[in-house]
Amino acid sequence: SIDNSAVFFEANPDGASVDVSENRFLHVGYGVAIHPDDLPGGANGLDYTVDASLNYWGSACGPTPAAADVGENVTYSPWYTDVTLTDTGSGELGDFVFPTVGSTTESMNDIIACAAPGSTLTFEGGSYEGGLLVGADKTDLTFELNGAIVGPGSPAFTINGDDITINGPGTLDGAGSSDPGILVNDGADNFILDGVDIKDWANGVSVNGAHDSFKMVNNWLHDNTNAGLFTASDLSFTTGSVVTIEGNLFKENGGNGIDNASTTTTIPAEYN
Repeated sequence: SIDNSAVFFEANPDGASVDVSENRFLHVGYGVAIHPDDLPGGANGLDYTVDASLNYWGSACGPTPAAADVGENVTYSPWYTDVTLTDTGSGELGDFVFPTVGSTTESMNDIIACAAPGSTLTFEGGSYEGGLLVGADKTDLTFELNGAIVGPGSPAFTINGDDITINGPGTLDGAGSSDPGILVNDGADNFILDGVDIKDWANGVSVNGAHDSFKMVNNWLHDNTNAGLFTASDLSFTTGSVVTIEGNLFKENGGNGIDNASTTTTIPAEYN
């Protein structure tokens, strides 16, 4: 109920002039809400929007019904992703943006950890720290690099969850890192990598263990110390898996473009 609100606007013709920021909303129904009579079409004949950006809503993903919700006609982006009011996120629930300024590995991982299935996570642009971790409990997340450069910090991305997609254009620049640019771990099914420039890592992409389907298309993997794509000795795909590795450019890597260490699983690599 909006009656369970930390900040509540009612019969307030000056509501739009109020700045609600730098607060921590925890364990409330609503952090900020407006009485229905003050909303457009309401009994008070008012129509205003409250700016409630730069608050912490009890979750790195912004307002949620589980921690602190937000009412109609209340804007909340950008928000703080941590209770110390240090790092920020932006966008809206299910469609998150990693800001160029203020995003850290920790703040981005916090948003990944609370993102619901079907969410899109877009880099605003510019350069970012790597070390992004998609847990085994996460499914159906899409990362839009949007021209951004993601650097080292362990791998740029470690993938443990199912149905994870990373779309370019964008660059994963290892700057000589001893880690792979992307590590796809055992059990991470249906990973998709499309249109990404991956350079200067140990291996551009490393894939370990058993998987149900894998797609890697239209990428440029170059100037990596070892292979562009490395698949480990324990690699396997379940029966009926769709494995697509096409349209990629492997160039000037220290090792093979594709290095398959498995003696039992064949990698289809035509049309690269």
